[in-house]
Amino acid sequence: MIEYLIDTSALACLFSNPSIRKAWSEPITAGVVAVCDVVELEFLFSATSLADRLRKRELLAELFSWVVVPDDAWVRAHRIQQSLTEIGQHRSAGVVDLLVAVTASANNLTILHYDHDFEAVAKVTGQPTHWISAPGSVS
Repeated sequence: MIEYLIDTSALACLFSNPSIRKAWSEPITAGVVAVCDVVELEFLFSATSLADRLRKRELLAELFSWVVVPDDAWVRAHRIQQSLTEIGQHRSAGVVDLLVAVTASANNLTILHYDHDFEAVAKVTGQPTHWISAPGSVS
């Protein structure tokens, strides 16, 4: 059963830090961590060539479960941004962060991240978040 939707910030930590990779290898192998199209697209933006992009896409497909971005994602994202604006935090989460949060919420998943923006989102949504590693522990 899927429990987490991993954000690009957590993916970067996972792929660059052996201790984080080791700590999360069992949950990933068990299929409890998922990606979605938004995360995939943001992650693939870092590809240095077509071959690199294809390799990275294949890696995501091999490692993670998959969840669908909901049809009403934009409506939900607008609502979250409105709520963030009401508390003066609207510049804390960008479009990708909002869509990841919406997708996690729609699929009843915890956002797995390494990004303070998701903590700001959680203040207004109440949704669960989890740091892939303690804040400030990854350089």
